[in-house]
Amino acid sequence: MKIVVTGLGVCCALGENIETLWHAIKQGSSGIAPINRFNVGTFDTELGAMVSSGDCYNTEAQRLLAYKCIQVGV
Repeated sequence: MKIVVTGLGVCCALGENIETLWHAIKQGSSGIAPINRFNVGTFDTELGAMVSSGDCYNTEAQRLLAYKCIQVGV
């Protein structure tokens, strides 16, 4: 079996591209912060690693579609 890596992509709490992610990792950043996008009252924690650019979308479906578009470069 042959495996070929043709590219890298990322969309996470530390960044939405490889350069930003590596810079944050080198700086020792964690991306963990208080969750403010939804009510966490029923959960055991108030912390999470959220992608900050997702805050501008009204629905979870819009947010997920936008994340996918970031990954494929649309």
